[in-house]
Amino acid sequence: MNLTITTIGDRDVPEVIALWEHRFKGFGRDIMRAAEDWLRPRGIQKLQLMVRPDNAKVHAFYEALGYFEQKRVTYAKWLDGREPTP
Repeated sequence: MNLTITTIGDRDVPEVIALWEHRFKGFGRDIMRAAEDWLRPRGIQKLQLMVRPDNAKVHAFYEALGYFEQKRVTYAKWLDGREPTP
């Protein structure tokens, strides 16, 4: 399976994306379990995820894994002057 993983520094993984032909085969669940198993012994007590409000399939995916919704507000600004995106 091919994954795209984007990292910022040593603490953030903002995107883990499986190619379409590999979705809905349990790989996402396995990746999240592996991440949790790796973080737990390193003293990380909480894993937080950002999901777009209109992405119902991803909401259902994380809820099935035991994640719960926490209301937050995220601010962003494109420094090159482009219009805001969702």
